[in-house]
Amino acid sequence: MNLVKHISIINVASQNLWRHKLKTLSVVAPLFLVMALYGAMSFTSQGLLKDAQGALDFTPDILVQQLTGGRISKISSAYQKKIEKIKGVKSVVPRVWGYIPVSLYLKDRKDVIYTFMGIDVTRMPVSPKIALSLEEGRFLRDKDQRKIVVGRGFSKPFMVNAGDRVRFKNLWGEEREYEVAGIFTSAVSIYTAGLILAPMDDARSFFGYESDEASDLCVYLDYPDSAPALAGKISSDMPGLRTLTKESISEINKQVFGRKSGIFQILWMILLLTSILIALAQAFNITTDMKREVGILKALGWSVLDVIEMKSLESLTMGLLATFGGLAAAVWYLLAGAPGIKDYFLGWSQVYPDFPVPLCVDFNTVLLMLTIGVFPILAATIIPCWIIGVIDPDKAVRI
Repeated sequence: MNLVKHISIINVASQNLWRHKLKTLSVVAPLFLVMALYGAMSFTSQGLLKDAQGALDFTPDILVQQLTGGRISKISSAYQKKIEKIKGVKSVVPRVWGYIPVSLYLKDRKDVIYTFMGIDVTRMPVSPKIALSLEEGRFLRDKDQRKIVVGRGFSKPFMVNAGDRVRFKNLWGEEREYEVAGIFTSAVSIYTAGLILAPMDDARSFFGYESDEASDLCVYLDYPDSAPALAGKISSDMPGLRTLTKESISEINKQVFGRKSGIFQILWMILLLTSILIALAQAFNITTDMKREVGILKALGWSVLDVIEMKSLESLTMGLLATFGGLAAAVWYLLAGAPGIKDYFLGWSQVYPDFPVPLCVDFNTVLLMLTIGVFPILAATIIPCWIIGVIDPDKAVRI
């Protein structure tokens, strides 16, 4: 019998939502917008942060850079020899890298920035955690000359295959031709989408480095947990060098993405407050029709608790519709590439190769959306429902 009663209450609640479509829409639409905005902001930020944090598996234990006048400059190989003598250091591998603009001829001409990096193939370790895999061709080999390995962020828009030849211009306008030895993909896109790998000597020649110069030094340790202590020793023993450990890079990533998400959180809080106020106004708007409806139900044997249950079901349905609808819209937006929000978070994305944002739907974020989207509206229905429910059926019907 109780089951039949609850089914009847659910049926009446659903009919009320459909009968009062404009009222239902006035509550669901703003809340849907709030949840979609918060979900899009959170999922994009978390996805990019996850991608950036995943790139830490590809970074050395300590990254050493030369600072001149507070800006990064070329570092001498003399520092490499000094660092290698420090106890606990397993190896020091130099890198030479820089940015090169390449024009994309689509609807409009667009210059895209790619990272051209020279590595020592025989000494540079590649972590299996980075999920680096070759789709075509092969990786760089020792004694390779004028050969490069490119990512999908380069091969796809330019329709380049392994074995093709491409040309780049350096800062002096000199054109260099390279053969594409291989094309790779990676689970980490934020740094590898625009990455072009080349032999060290080719990169030095392209950027005008001397044979004893590098962009930075990758320090690998016997015991990675000792990175903070050894980074401090390198900085103190060799003034003018900046050291970055994986932990410090991780903190920088969190601060950057956390700070940039602040503006969206402020906007979201304003919209959320507006939506809750609209829902409260609708809940406390006790109309004559509502009183008459409740009076008829009570005359048919409904109790105050039955009325509260019906109205609570209406509010619960509206909250769930708005929340799950916003959640679905946020996921769809993320799968579409998060246009607009991704550009804001990355900053330089207008000149960076396009790449998909990793899908990162955090359970805590979904739980927060459900809590905020359902409970305020649900709580706001209790007092109005009680006010309506205690009205005498005879008076309510005669209103």
